Amino acid sequence: MLYKLPTELLTEILKLLDAKTILRCTLVCRRLWTVIRDSIELQYLVELDADGLVDGIDCTLTTSQRLERVLQRRARWRNLEWDRRVSIPAPTHYQAYELVDGVFASSRILLFAGSRHLALTWLPTLATAGKSMEREDIGFVIRDFAIDPSQDLLALVLKDSAPMFHLPPRFFTIHLQTISGNKPHPLAAQPVLNLGLPGSATNAFTQIVDDVIGAFFWMEGPCLCIWNWRTGKQVVNCKTTELPRGVCDFAFISSRAFIVMVAGEAGSIQVFTFNGDEDAASEPVESHPLPWTVRYRSPVKVAHLVFPFPEPPYTLIRAFTHSGPFVARPTPGRPFQTSRDTHVHMISLDYDLANFSMFVHNRFFLSLLSIACDPQEPSVPATEWEQWGPENTRLMDSVGDPAWLRYVHGGRVVTPPRRQGLPCVLVSVLDFNVHPKRRNDPVPMPSEDIYRLIESEDVIEPGVPFQERVVTRLPYAESTRTFSSVYSGFMIDDERLIGLQVVALILCHCLTSN
Repeated sequence: MLYKLPTELLTEILKLLDAKTILRCTLVCRRLWTVIRDSIELQYLVELDADGLVDGIDCTLTTSQRLERVLQRRARWRNLEWDRRVSIPAPTHYQAYELVDGVFASSRILLFAGSRHLALTWLPTLATAGKSMEREDIGFVIRDFAIDPSQDLLALVLKDSAPMFHLPPRFFTIHLQTISGNKPHPLAAQPVLNLGLPGSATNAFTQIVDDVIGAFFWMEGPCLCIWNWRTGKQVVNCKTTELPRGVCDFAFISSRAFIVMVAGEAGSIQVFTFNGDEDAASEPVESHPLPWTVRYRSPVKVAHLVFPFPEPPYTLIRAFTHSGPFVARPTPGRPFQTSRDTHVHMISLDYDLANFSMFVHNRFFLSLLSIACDPQEPSVPATEWEQWGPENTRLMDSVGDPAWLRYVHGGRVVTPPRRQGLPCVLVSVLDFNVHPKRRNDPVPMPSEDIYRLIESEDVIEPGVPFQERVVTRLPYAESTRTFSSVYSGFMIDDERLIGLQVVALILCHCLTSN
């Protein structure tokens, strides 16, 4: 009886479905195929999903105009053809920097004394011109920071001002400020987050996801602390002895789960969940009522994914992961934004003389969270490489060491520039949000010298460095283009490729795609 409904009503029903179900409906009968083909609203949902996008909020463009923008964006990313190029001067000698949701932020280093400086640039779009704001003194001496413009949130990690031989406790301190006014954030229950430490912390990396902030740092070994910044509760506190031996790096996969990279012999990726609403602290250890001797509930390990075993004497020395930033909510007025489901992780594996780049979808890690785990179970069985790796990863020779972070956004990765003779460089963008089986793409495929869809296996034969043959099959596409300018590195976001030139100042060449 469904096919007898009026077209308008049938369209409204189909709009309630996800894009993949809509596509399956085209196979049911000619009536549904025709309704879906002729509906701008349904075609827009299908093409949004195909590009890993979600609809925006408070956008004044019509559905037809947004559909046109989606297809134009797809064509420009495939061909690396840009609407315009804008040069933006930026401060040099960065201590820390960030690129999140179209905002490039940096702090200028002052020798070894940390920084009191912060510069923010809202990069230009088709609809808006860029703007900049610089604060010479933000009121604190900082070592690092993180931002989420969608929440007007600036997390300032303070430099430890205590003398080197100062007796404990020392403190790892984060101030929660607004980007717009550099005032204490009104949604933070506690504008200052403090972590007592028995020593000095170094090499801090800070990340925001929705209502949580994570800090991964070193203090005679790796440490991880996560706060719910809205409530002020410390929800994870893992010292060196509470983390897996050999931990090198950490990354959120959601606001309630994270992964750690573990080196040593084969190495592994380990996946953990945590309760982001309850304080992890329990009672102080008897006879030691000091801030670093409190017992904490451990996060729950749900997966232990082993990398391929190396051939002796090779061993995994280091493993680092990088993915795009999380943004809490869409920016009003934008037609669409990148979906979290498309995030990809680029994992760098260092076997001394042999280095590799591995790519894994964030949604694969999230799929492991649904596996039932017993919180009382002391260990989670290791999942060997052959059980998880070949179908869910792409492993290739290292794409190089990026000079700048934020080279991953959504499902795309921009590789370091390769010299093609002065003054030219080759830029390569890898896209892991591809659909090899699709046959009715409304955007024509570019020529193979510009765009390649790779479905074939990558094979690494036994010997250097792996014991056995390693095969990976995650499909991806590669777009390449030569620029007649020399860049020290590239960053990438939802609608821009950002080339950085280091001269008397840094020029951010924003190549806007939509």
